[in-house]
Amino acid sequence: MEGEWPFDNRQRHPLPGLIVLDHWLLDGTGLEILEWLQDFRELASIPVVVFTACLEKNVEKRARELGVQDYLVKPDGYEDLAIAIERILRPPPAEEAEDSKAG
Repeated sequence: MEGEWPFDNRQRHPLPGLIVLDHWLLDGTGLEILEWLQDFRELASIPVVVFTACLEKNVEKRARELGVQDYLVKPDGYEDLAIAIERILRPPPAEEAEDSKAG
């Protein structure tokens, strides 16, 4: 990759709040991306949902080992994807936020 690393300038390139990732990619696999994300502390903390047509159990198992929030299978998982995104991106209720500050 030439030029500026996109995550060096947070005003121009803020980190996403969530990554939705397919396993089948043109130049590799979702597992390769997950492993790459783990190499960068800031990126490793971003929640990831895998949304894929891949039914291979070993792929799902490895994705979960790499910390994905959810592994959903297309085409039936669209409603589940919306629910997962809402769950992950929804801020905690005020009570939970207060409790975590106090602890």
